[in-house]
Amino acid sequence: ERGSMFNNTLPANLNIYAVTAANPFESSYACDYSNEVDAYLNDCRSINWMLDTQNSADIRKETLEQQYERVANATTESESCQYGTLSMSQETLATFMAATSRGARRMSGRNAASMSRASRGGVSMHDVPLQHYLKRAAAEPIEPRWRQRVEEEKAHRARSDLVFGLLSSEM
Repeated sequence: ERGSMFNNTLPANLNIYAVTAANPFESSYACDYSNEVDAYLNDCRSINWMLDTQNSADIRKETLEQQYERVANATTESESCQYGTLSMSQETLATFMAATSRGARRMSGRNAASMSRASRGGVSMHDVPLQHYLKRAAAEPIEPRWRQRVEEEKAHRARSDLVFGLLSSEM
């Protein structure tokens, strides 16, 4: 749920460059809830990365670092991080992506608008279960099991907060 699997684990000498949606101390944010599949489909940084890639002026000139900075600035919900061989960030996008025409890489207007709307309303990964139950309860108000799950999730959070509060006071 939180942070990066690369933090303190990816050496800089392996010729691997990795980017994460969140730093090791925070959650990324889920976006683009689909009523059709009843789940969040993306995280906000991934949406911003896809949109940026679709709209890149020239992948033969733009570097990974330039894209990283632009996407990090567009992703306000969590702090993106870079790991590994950071010198690789000076490579162009075309080194890793097929160079197709800009028009062929464009998303349909409907999909781009949907992703843009979704990226503005991120939900912390910690809150995804509760938000899911709240959405189901709103969509099916006569179905009591969703209200029950909302209450169970809130009770679980209260117990967890108490336990972690006690633990942190002991440290």
